[in-house]
Amino acid sequence: TILITIKVLLSFSEKDNYKFFNLDIVNVNKGFN
Repeated sequence: TILITIKVLLSFSEKDNYKFFNLDIVNVNKGFN
């Protein structure tokens, strides 16, 4: 969860990496589901 939070902060500061963050969230959600 900490790593995900860090990615969130980085994603908000860098819009280019936001798409990559969205992919990570999708993968995490699939893992939990």
